[in-house]
Amino acid sequence: MEIRHSDLVVTSSTNRVSTARALRNGFVQIGHCAHLSQRKLHASEKPWVTRQRVAEARILTVQHLISTRARHAAEDGDFVFSGESALVILGLQPWWNNPDVVVRRVRRSGHKCVLPAVPVHNARVPEVRLVQIRHKTKQLRGSGETSFGHRLAAQGVEVDPYETGVHSGIQIAPAHLIVYDLCRLLHPLQAFHNVSLLLRHLARWDSRDLAGSRQRVQIVRQALRQDLDTLGAVPRIRRTRALLASADGGLESPAESIVLWSLRSIVKKSASVLTQVPVTAGKQNFRIDIGVPTAKLAIEVTGRGKFGESSTSAYRVADRFVARQQMLEAADWRVINITYDQAKKLTPLMDLLRKLLSQHGIVTGVPDPLIWAEAAPLLMAKSRRY
Repeated sequence: MEIRHSDLVVTSSTNRVSTARALRNGFVQIGHCAHLSQRKLHASEKPWVTRQRVAEARILTVQHLISTRARHAAEDGDFVFSGESALVILGLQPWWNNPDVVVRRVRRSGHKCVLPAVPVHNARVPEVRLVQIRHKTKQLRGSGETSFGHRLAAQGVEVDPYETGVHSGIQIAPAHLIVYDLCRLLHPLQAFHNVSLLLRHLARWDSRDLAGSRQRVQIVRQALRQDLDTLGAVPRIRRTRALLASADGGLESPAESIVLWSLRSIVKKSASVLTQVPVTAGKQNFRIDIGVPTAKLAIEVTGRGKFGESSTSAYRVADRFVARQQMLEAADWRVINITYDQAKKLTPLMDLLRKLLSQHGIVTGVPDPLIWAEAAPLLMAKSRRY
């Protein structure tokens, strides 16, 4: 993480003098008694970078406050961060880069808490919730030969230093609890994207080794499934298993996540829908974003990021896309292009995909209720998303 404890000033809730001094000395208030140095919040930065810095500062603030107020119960594993907070700590970019702070604790505060909105230069980082989950046992991490990391290492997948559970001096939950909390607390699409992100990270996805990467993803997925089974019949465990089964480590953007999540919801044989499909066409090698190899169908997702920030680069990339599509079609591949604007409208996207897929002989059905849901109001909010 970019933010460190040295960038924060945490004062007593009753010490108004210290609070006023922090504000005068170039700190911005991010909580009731927490302040972040404005040196870390530049006016020229992209809004999502500012939100990411505030998200990191909020996590460090909560870590400090819980540790300080519960020193009498402070033990290794007494509290850990989970959900999208854990992804932020791991250096990943979750669906929301301004996520709620999720903590698992042996002792849970009964008070609901909202971390207030933060005014930064000409922008405003919205408020988020502090979500505290009571964990029934102090053993929040496996150890020895039964641990998650040890089992993966035995199959050739190294996840160190994740096994220690500590990153930047912050403890995070075991991987299966992170997955469960993502799927239990968030919209299914948001959870699908985040679980895919975690799979990619744990499996050390390498686009130069697609076969090996897919194998490692399956090994990680199986280990997570085994650990989820130990939770028993907890709420939303069926949804968690379904989202874990459908998540894909080959996804490279939120737009691709939306399209693949929609496809996996309606395509009867969803396993036939793959990411990063290698294709040779016109003596050139390509990787298709999402494809159905058995039907030689390519689904390309064109977001703004692919076209650069200038009109010159946009035209150049557009010409390259046209030439690429022509070569794919010459090699008997059929191409469906989905824009980012189309991807953001979930129900119309689902209808469009169903129509286009049927034209190519691919059978679709009603959306799987375990992984599909209508868009929630905040799901696509610009103030929280990357």
